[in-house]
Amino acid sequence: MTETTDNTYHFNRLGLNDVVQASFDEAARSIEGAYLARIVRLDRGLPLATSALETCRVQSANHLIKAAKTDAQARVAIGDWVVLTHPEAHEMPVIERILPRTSAFVRKDPADVANEQVIIANVDIVLILHALTGGGLNVGRLERELVIAYESGAQPIIVLAKADLIDDDAFIEEQRSLAQSLGAGAEVIVESAVTERGVDRIKSFLYEGVTAAMIGASGVGKSTLTNRLVGEYAQETGEVREGDDKGRHTTVARSMVEMPGGGILIDTPGMRALAPWRAYKGLDRAFPEIAQAALECKFADCTHKGEPGCNVVDNPSINPERLARYQAFMAELAELDKSTKEQSWARGEGKSRSYSKNMKKRLKENSK
Repeated sequence: MTETTDNTYHFNRLGLNDVVQASFDEAARSIEGAYLARIVRLDRGLPLATSALETCRVQSANHLIKAAKTDAQARVAIGDWVVLTHPEAHEMPVIERILPRTSAFVRKDPADVANEQVIIANVDIVLILHALTGGGLNVGRLERELVIAYESGAQPIIVLAKADLIDDDAFIEEQRSLAQSLGAGAEVIVESAVTERGVDRIKSFLYEGVTAAMIGASGVGKSTLTNRLVGEYAQETGEVREGDDKGRHTTVARSMVEMPGGGILIDTPGMRALAPWRAYKGLDRAFPEIAQAALECKFADCTHKGEPGCNVVDNPSINPERLARYQAFMAELAELDKSTKEQSWARGEGKSRSYSKNMKKRLKENSK
């Protein structure tokens, strides 16, 4: 199906680019009646898609449903570009194919210890929100969010929200400096949706063709900031509890909102579980000082736990608390790898790969 000029402009606002268009053109050659759409909302797994024809609920094709039982990449996520058809026998359009993702915000599936969950796809910028209230930054959570954000391939930006509720300028500057030290190059913006402090700076990143995602715990002000950016009531907001500064999950679906000046913003519910999924590249980018020092370790597989020739432990340029959290991340990822391999072996996949590897080795030896 060929899009009209008006629809092409609409898709440009939704982030359409040459890479996506080329992927769709390739897929459409083998799928009769194919047309392009983007997943703009998920309600308890039921996708809402926008195409040149309409915005409507869609369902996955049977082959995707079957594949999704063992392959999380086959499960549709908000932000996905998809190929739709609308067979006459179906009440709603059918997702025939998920186009290749340019980036993906992935975590360990809270419901499956050995599987991944794609939360958001095809994102250019990740706004990581932390409220200045409630004692300030949650260092451990911020580092986790940065690891996952850097692993995704998107550009992280740290937003310190609710600045209007803090009268202590010194405290705000202290928190900003702390976030800067942890951000590994990520920009830090102090923000207030009430006074509009920092809002214009955030808007400067949200221009036509850009997809941004907003993540953070419940109650940090994601929906309030979204409403300020849009300039109208776009997301429901809720009160937070006194004492622990926690909010109710007022955003109950991952939803995509168009910005007035162009660009797309995805607001997500507060996520309690943020376990990285095989995020080794993201870990190195979030802890660059450790990754850099590790290049001088004597052994390539150094775990930085007392091996001879380690250039990380007792390195005066590395914060011991940062190193301890890095080591905890490494242990977590190693345990995840172990669980994943055990599950693969249980399904017979590990045996198949091992057999193939050994067969290649024997063939190589026999050819000498």
